[in-house]
This record gives sequence, structure tokens and C-alpha cells, in this order.
Amino acid sequence: MNQKKDSPPAVGEKILKFFLPSDDSISIAGDYEELFLEILQTKGKVRAHLWYWIQILKSIWGGISVQFNWSLAMFKNYIKVAIRNLKRHKIYAVINITGLALGLACCVLILLWINHETSYDRFHTQADNLYRVVNDLDFGPNQIRTAGSAFPLGPAMKAEIPEILEFSRFWRAGKMLVTHREKRFYEEGFYFTDPACLKMFSFPLIKGDPETALASPSSLVITQDMALKYFGHEDPLGKTIQTHGQHNYVVSGVAENIPLNSHLQFDFLGSMERAVAMGARTHWTGWLYRTYAFLQPGTDLKQLNTKLAAWIKTKDSDSGQSTYFLQPLTEVHLYGLEGEGAIRSLIFFSSLAALVLIIACINYMNLATAAAGSRAKEIGLRKVVGASRNNITKQFLSESVITALLALFISFLLVWLFLPVFSQLSGKQLNMNPTQNLFVLLGISAITLLTGLLAGSYPAWFLSRYRPARTLKGPLLHRKTDKHSPTLRKILVASQFVLTIVLIIFTAMVNKQMNHIRSKNLGFDQNHLIYMQIRGGGDLWERFDAESLWQKYTALKYELSQDPAILDIAAATCLPFGRLGSEHGYLDWDGKSPEDEITMQHMAIDTSFIKTFKLELSQGRNFSEASPSDTNNFILNETALSATGLADPIGGRFRLLDKSGEIIGIVKDFNFARLHHKIDPLVLHLMPYQYWQYLQYVFIRVDSNNLPQTLASIEEKWDRIIPEYPFEFNFLDETIDNLYKSEQRLGTILQVFTFLAIFISCFGLFGLISFAAEQRTKEIGIRKVLGASLTSIVKLLSKELLGLVVLANVVAWPAAYYFVNKWLHNFASRTGIGIGIFIYSGALALAIAMLTISFQSLKAAAADPVDSLRYE
Repeated sequence: MNQKKDSPPAVGEKILKFFLPSDDSISIAGDYEELFLEILQTKGKVRAHLWYWIQILKSIWGGISVQFNWSLAMFKNYIKVAIRNLKRHKIYAVINITGLALGLACCVLILLWINHETSYDRFHTQADNLYRVVNDLDFGPNQIRTAGSAFPLGPAMKAEIPEILEFSRFWRAGKMLVTHREKRFYEEGFYFTDPACLKMFSFPLIKGDPETALASPSSLVITQDMALKYFGHEDPLGKTIQTHGQHNYVVSGVAENIPLNSHLQFDFLGSMERAVAMGARTHWTGWLYRTYAFLQPGTDLKQLNTKLAAWIKTKDSDSGQSTYFLQPLTEVHLYGLEGEGAIRSLIFFSSLAALVLIIACINYMNLATAAAGSRAKEIGLRKVVGASRNNITKQFLSESVITALLALFISFLLVWLFLPVFSQLSGKQLNMNPTQNLFVLLGISAITLLTGLLAGSYPAWFLSRYRPARTLKGPLLHRKTDKHSPTLRKILVASQFVLTIVLIIFTAMVNKQMNHIRSKNLGFDQNHLIYMQIRGGGDLWERFDAESLWQKYTALKYELSQDPAILDIAAATCLPFGRLGSEHGYLDWDGKSPEDEITMQHMAIDTSFIKTFKLELSQGRNFSEASPSDTNNFILNETALSATGLADPIGGRFRLLDKSGEIIGIVKDFNFARLHHKIDPLVLHLMPYQYWQYLQYVFIRVDSNNLPQTLASIEEKWDRIIPEYPFEFNFLDETIDNLYKSEQRLGTILQVFTFLAIFISCFGLFGLISFAAEQRTKEIGIRKVLGASLTSIVKLLSKELLGLVVLANVVAWPAAYYFVNKWLHNFASRTGIGIGIFIYSGALALAIAMLTISFQSLKAAAADPVDSLRYE
């Protein structure tokens, strides 16, 4: 008992073991124990314990200092050795650093993109408590998820659901004709909203008071760009803006331009009270409004959504078609309504960047293990003088991290050079401002460290296991200890080319599908067809003299028809590939069963539309001005005919909404929507038809010769006959082509990533074949002295690597087929895959590999054997 009490505290010895090497800690602990006992006997227990803990603290500090200095010295040594090896193997250093730099540059660009996409709507100070209302709409035979909600929803939620503190509705007015004095433009960004909008959202006003800016029905808030566009450098406050020459608004505020990372984009904000006064739908089935809610902080969203779904069933009976729930504002851009938002692109392109970086890491692993023989003696000597396997591992990991850091520096230069090009490709305005991209800096730092560790992990493990006795005896070629290295290297090379070939095939298929879209016969002739809007689309309350407008269109049509460069003229209420009318309830025909619930698209046209678009009739006739009864008749497309099940449709009764007549013709199916969708049933009927079905678009087919003069002639006649509407034209084929911008962007970015993958892979092959040639220099010389031909030497060096590329094709084809087939299912009209694309892609990869390998193989084979035999 006394002996135990007279001993130093046991915890002190444990502390020494933790901070000091085991041998040192045992020795020092023993010395401290002897001195402790001596002080205990001469000066007492308190002095002994005080002295003991002072010595422990000194030892800890000394141990940490020694460890730090030793680690710093070793780190300096690692850096020196790394730099020496980079200088000694310049070609392989260039290959490794270039590959990693390209991979890291791809990652930096994608991180900038991710940072931009995830920043959407986060600039609002109350973003965490803002939500969008989403509507699961049971619409006849269709179940639709939409952001559209009913007009009364917002006020009812605020009044009856305590968790909802405020609401704001947005209603896009469509294409508005906006005028101020002599300035007159069609504007797409005209919205009506509630006064709470400027309180809920952070859209700061640089002029005007956000508390009162939307208080009056005639109030109008405009953005800085619109203020400059309409008023120049004048103060816009109090100035009047007019829409369609009928409705006056007074500018009550000027907002800062809306940030690009906002899913809410507008140029004009009018009062919702004004929209109601002009006839906006205010019942429970007018799903035209985007409603946003501001919630009580800390609200349980899941519980609130359950409550909201039950609550809506207690409202107007028609509202039972809707099931509403709330979506966080910060998820709107990323996830869309059903996960179709930006998240898909981010995952896809992040995967591409990761693939390119992995290919670069594989290069590093391959070249490092291939060069193992040249560093065997270095490793052996280090171990002889006391280096542990852990020290060797740290050495090689340090080298790979240093290489990654050098690559990172070059990658930033590459990003700086190519960021404008990438911004154009991605359709985003990206920047490298460090203060705005902390996420990118932290992300790329972590990726660089991870890349260095990943790239150096296998070489470090592989090289650190060498035994000194064997490494100092001579070269490591064909040693038993290295039996796994060639196998793993083959797997890595094959994996590298599997990824590259999959990218080649996917890129080729995207290009093939885009060519299919461009060359597909849409069922009408889209070439040399221009269109103009003759009144504001979607402006449901616009008051205009339909008869007068029709007379003006008739006069314009007559004058243009006198010009030989004008081939055809037509009018329609809707733009093909635009928003057509849709109906499922008020449809009837002979033999229709009450159980049939079919949705049909419908479009009002004039008698020239079918001729102007060069549509083909498979049965019956076209509308005719000579037949007054045609104003009540219909033409169906073949899909609509199939849906009705009519065997003899011509002359049969048909009803759409409150219009009844006969089917006079069947038009062959033509695409009036994106090729992602199948052709729907379509009904064509003559204008006019109900208040929203008067003509909105004029279509003119022009001769392609001397086009500028023809357009100038059209503009002159337009301004003279229909001066109240500005002459703004578009080519229909360009409008249709713009529908596939995301796919075009995908194809372009895929081409860039595929080129980088091929380049890095070939760079790695070049390095491997160089190592192989260097290691077999004497063997090649002896073979040539004994009569080996140039061809046989090239075959000797390249057959193994080319065989791996062939094997990579076998593995890559099924994987590529799976991904390509899955992507093509996004299109109702799609090209066939076919074996040819796989053969072409495989042959391309093999040809590129052969060129890369053959270059260095021929160089080695052509060397003078005398020089080869002298080689050390």
C-alpha cells in the first residue's frame, strides 16, 4: 500500500506515452519516478507532485516541439525529393501534371456551375421561410402537377391557416404591348402581384417606397433596365406607361435588376387589384396564379402540407380537383415540380468532371507503378537507414499531393482562360470572384487533396512494401513481389478506356439524335416561314375591335399577296410549338361513349393556314371562304380520328365546347409540340371562336432570294396598315431549333469532356509505352542485332496495350447502350441506336490508341542497336 502511494501518478506516465515515442516515454518515466521518490523523501509530497507535473508539462511541450521540427524537416525532405523526381522524369511529370490540371479545371468549372445553381433564390433575406404552392391537379383523365393555383387560395390560406403569415400571387400577363410616347415594344415580363410581394421578397427599390409602391391599382414597379429603355436618364417616378393603348399605369417604383439566380424574373409589376378590375379570373378553377407563402419560423412543413391537403377539400366544390402542398423556395430551381430541375444537369456534368479526373488519377497510378523499378534502390536505402513503411508511404503521398497542387495552379490558369467559353456553353454568367465563391475554393481544395491522396494511394502502398534486401540486389522486373502490379496496371488502363469509350458513344448518340431532330419531317415545311404577333398573347382582358383587326389583316394579306416574293400568308390563334388550347370535357361526336375521356388540343386558323404550312389532307377538304358553314366545321388530325374510332368521319357530327358542326377533313399528323412528346389529338377550326380565339399570329412564307428587301417591304406595309402593333418578326425554324437548346448544350459540353478524356487517356498511354520502351532498351537492341524487323519490335511493345483497348470496347458497349437507351427515352421521336455507332466509336478509340502507341514504339524500334546496348 505504501509503495503504491509513494509512486508518481499513473496518469502522468500515460500522458508521456501519448505524446512521446514509446522508447523515450519509458526511459523518461523511469527517471522521473526516481527523482520523484527522492523529492518526496526530502521535501514532502506536495513539492514532489508539483515538481512531477511541471516536468510532465515540459516533456509534453518538448515532445511536441521535437515532433513538429522533425515533421517539418521530413516535409522539406519530401518536397526536395518530389521536385528532384519531377525534374528527373520531365516527360512523365508533364503527363501527370497536365492530366490532373485538366481534370481539376473541369472540376473547378463544374463547381462554379453548382455554386451558381444552388444559389438560386437564396439572396432573399427571408428565403428559409418562403415557399411556393404546388398543385396536384386532377384534370379529367389527366393528373397534372403544376405551379398554377386558384386566385382565392392565397387570401383563404392566410385567413384560416395560422402557420401562414403572408402570401403573394404572381400572374404573368402574357406578351403585352407597352408604350410610352413614341416608344412601343412587346414585353414578355409583365406581371401582376400583391402588395406583400415587396415585403416578402428581397427585390430592393432604388426609387419609390416598397410599403406603398403597389398600393394603388394603377401603380407600376419597373426594373432599372426598363426605366432606361423607356425613360432614358429621366426620373421615371410619376411617369405614365400604357399597355395596348388602353390601360394607363403610373410608375411608382424602380427596382434593382432582378438577379440572374432568381427563378422569379420580371420587368414590370402591376397591382393584382388592377388585374381583377380588368377581368382576371377569380374563382377556384382559374389555375393561372403562382402563389407564394411566408410561414411562421419553425413550422413543420410535413404536418402543414398534410393539413393543407385536408383543408382545401373544405373550400368551393370545384377546388376538390386540386391538392395543394408547399415547396421550399430554395428548391424550386433545383428540383422543379417533379425533380426535373437543374439537379439533373448538375449530377450529370459533375459525374463527367469526376470521370475526367479519375482518368487523370489512373494515369498517375499507372506511370508511378511503371516507374517503380527506377526508385527501388532509393526505397531500399531509406529502409536500411531506418525509414519505416509509414515514412515511405508519406513520402509518395506527399509527392502526389505536391503534383496535385502544381496541377491546381495550372488548372486555375486554364479556368481563367476558358471560363467565358464555358459560361457561353452552359448559358450561365459564372465568375471566379473568391469572395463570392467560398464554396468553390473549399470544394476545390478538398478535391485537390483527395485527388493527390487517391492518385498516390496505390503507388504509395505498392512501393512502400519493397524489402530492402531484394531492392538492393537489382532491378525489380518480374520479381515475385511485383506480380500484382502488371495486372492492376492492365485493369487501370482498361478501365480508363472503358470510361472514354462510353463517353465517345454517348456523345456520338447525342449528335445523332440532334441531327435526327433537325432533319425530321415535322409534317409541315418550316423553312422560309416568318411569323409576327398581331396582338398581345395571353392578355385576356384586352379590349379591341375584332372586326376592325380582321379587316386590317385582310388588307395586309391582300397587299402582301401582290408581292411575288411573298408566297403564302396565313393567320392562327396559336403558335405551333407554342401553347395550344386543350379540352377534354366539352367534346362530342357520333358514337362517343359517355365513358370516353379524351383530351384534344385545338387551334383556330384561317382558310390559308393548311396551304401556307404545306400540310397534307388524307381525307376530305380544306376550309373554304366560299363555304360560310365552315365557320362551324372541323378538321381533325389522324391521331384525333383514331381516338374517336370513326370509320367514316367525313360529314360526321362533331362538337367542341359550344361549337357544333361537321368533320370536313382529316389532316395528316404533323408535330406541333417538341419531339420529346408524342403527337396528340388535334382539332382545327376557323376563326373567330370565343373571345380568346381571334387571330394573334400572322405567318408569311417568303422567297429566300433577296430576303432583306422582302422583309423591308413587309415592314413598310405592316406599319402603314397596322400601325398600333410593332413589327417584330421571327423565323419559325429558328424558334423550333431553340426548343432544343438544352440538348444542344449537352452535346457541345459532352464533346469537350470526351475530347479531354481521350487526350488524357492517350497521354497516359504515351507515358506507359515510353516506360516500357525505356525498360526494354537493351532487349530491343539485342533483338535488332539478331535480325528482328521494325514491325516485330513495334508489335512487341504495343500488342498488350492495344489488346486492353479492344477489351475495353467489349466492356464499354453494354454500359454505353444502357445509358444511351435511357436518355433516348426522353424523346417520343428518336433515332435508332444501331451497331454502327458502337463499331465506329470502338474503331475511333482503337485508332487513336494505335497512333499514340505507334509513335513511341516506332521511335524505340528505329533506335541504333549500338546505342541501345550501351544504355545504362
